[in-house]
Amino acid sequence: MALVNCPNCSKKISSLAKSCDHCHIELSDMDTEQRLNMKRMKKIEQSQKLMNQSMVAMLLFCAGIGSMFWGEPEPGSMQYNLATGAGVIGFVWYLVNRVRMIILKRK
Repeated sequence: MALVNCPNCSKKISSLAKSCDHCHIELSDMDTEQRLNMKRMKKIEQSQKLMNQSMVAMLLFCAGIGSMFWGEPEPGSMQYNLATGAGVIGFVWYLVNRVRMIILKRK
């Protein structure tokens, strides 16, 4: 008996378990191909979530930079601080998500 990852929730379970104690999915009627397909689908879903977050981060970055150049706020004003903050947060969030996507692809 060994500990393996559940194909649905990725938590450790016994290799002889009939169902996962965490997500309550039935494992007894699954063959290895179905388990692999479930793992692939979970990885694709995670990748899609990261891509969606990257898109939101890029939109936030573009909105911040756009309001800096088209709104021409005075330095020190509230609009200037919001635009700068949105640009910086969007850029950092985008970079973090790209690193997370690379790590996910290497797994």
